[in-house]
Amino acid sequence: MNRGRGGSPAGLLAALAAAAVLLGYRLDDVAGLHRDEAAFGLAAEAILRGELRPLAGLLSTYAAPLHSYGIALFFRLFGESLWSLRAGGVLANLLAAALYADLARRFLAGRAAWAAWFLVTMPSFVVLGRIAGENYALNPLLFMGGVWLFAVPGLRGTGRAQAAGLLAGGLCLGLAVWNHIVSLPSVLAAAAAYAVFVRPGRPFLVRSAALLLPGALLAAAAAAAALVSAPALNSGASMLSNLSPAVLPSLLNMLHTLGGGALYARACGEAALPLTFILPVALAAGLIAPWRRSVPEGERGLGKGLSAFVAASFLGTCLITPAGMTGSRLWIIPLLAVPAVLALALPRRSLTAAFLGGGLVAVNLAGLGWDYFHNFLEDGGVPRRAVFVGGGFDNSWDFMDLRPLAATAVKRPGTPVFVEDFNLWRLRFLLPPDQRERARLLTPEVLDRGAAPAGSLFAFLNLEDRLLPPLIRTRRLNLVRRPELSSRQFSVYEETGP
Repeated sequence: MNRGRGGSPAGLLAALAAAAVLLGYRLDDVAGLHRDEAAFGLAAEAILRGELRPLAGLLSTYAAPLHSYGIALFFRLFGESLWSLRAGGVLANLLAAALYADLARRFLAGRAAWAAWFLVTMPSFVVLGRIAGENYALNPLLFMGGVWLFAVPGLRGTGRAQAAGLLAGGLCLGLAVWNHIVSLPSVLAAAAAYAVFVRPGRPFLVRSAALLLPGALLAAAAAAAALVSAPALNSGASMLSNLSPAVLPSLLNMLHTLGGGALYARACGEAALPLTFILPVALAAGLIAPWRRSVPEGERGLGKGLSAFVAASFLGTCLITPAGMTGSRLWIIPLLAVPAVLALALPRRSLTAAFLGGGLVAVNLAGLGWDYFHNFLEDGGVPRRAVFVGGGFDNSWDFMDLRPLAATAVKRPGTPVFVEDFNLWRLRFLLPPDQRERARLLTPEVLDRGAAPAGSLFAFLNLEDRLLPPLIRTRRLNLVRRPELSSRQFSVYEETGP
């Protein structure tokens, strides 16, 4: 391995400062509240009230409740808001970036600052790192924590310090798998890449495995207890029964996530700048670079190991993903190795490295600045039935801003609010607790056969492929559009009675 000092500390600190800005800038405004975030926020409120003490994840037994308890702590400290809902995850991702930067300093010689800058401007790190979800918020920290504990005290320590590092590293990696099962392929891929490409020798492998195992088993015991406590949830067995790997669509989705296009399309309805292809092309060059004979032996082994990790982590994640559940959220950990791969591929000539590295950082910042922050702040997200996310299509209304609709509902207390949305968690989280039951799902059955008190509000998505009339009459409803109550995302109608 290449174990230099890692370049200028100022470059690493500047990258971490940039991460704090990119992850924290207008945190409660960009992007809109996702349904999973709202569900975890409502669960955290129930935890604070003493109504809920989960041992498993909120929606499945192959996840842990760690993040829900973390959100409850932030609610207790800072009050309940979108900011406090997301702040714990942002802090965790900042800590993960700091661990990443320290590993780069130790193992990437003079290219450490580039690795850190590539990480903190990578679209998946920024966009997903701002979202409060089990997978998004804690997995990068738990995974990087396990890797750091193994690589620093575990490899460089002696005696008790080394043993403690390996024990704690095993616990962190086990917690990553318990926190969300999607981490399992990445943990196994990291172990295999280390054993094959670093080749530390059988005695150390056996000893380190023996010390890593207890922590991992402790986390596995917690996961088993969760499975026993909540067997009715979406369990690992039911997940396995639905496996249907689609490697090519998954690969395209991961590459589209790496380039940012899938993320910007989902959050804002489009990716206007034609930059999505640049990072995937750079990654392809980075994966080829370690196999050149001109590369020094130490860098070659590290580069091959990182490349193997990306490939194995991707394939493993793809294989355990049920049909229809492929999405950008799956690739958080596989993509963590990409900044290091890109940094290693930079030429040694400082001017050329500065040109190429600075160009990649500029591309990342341009995409984030325009396609993510600017576009979302401009219109709060554009609802579309289908946007291209690489390998397939998805909707763009999961991240749109519902706060204008919530504000409209608050101004009209006492009447039901029927909203055309996948579920009601988002609107209910945004409403005052005593008004949440007013939020109801707007379905075709409600329109066709339902009845509602005069003054009830009906919110229809402003989709680009339909034209909503000023008046909607059904057998039992007489709805009149109220432009003053509507927003970019919803046309709001009022029930006027017979």
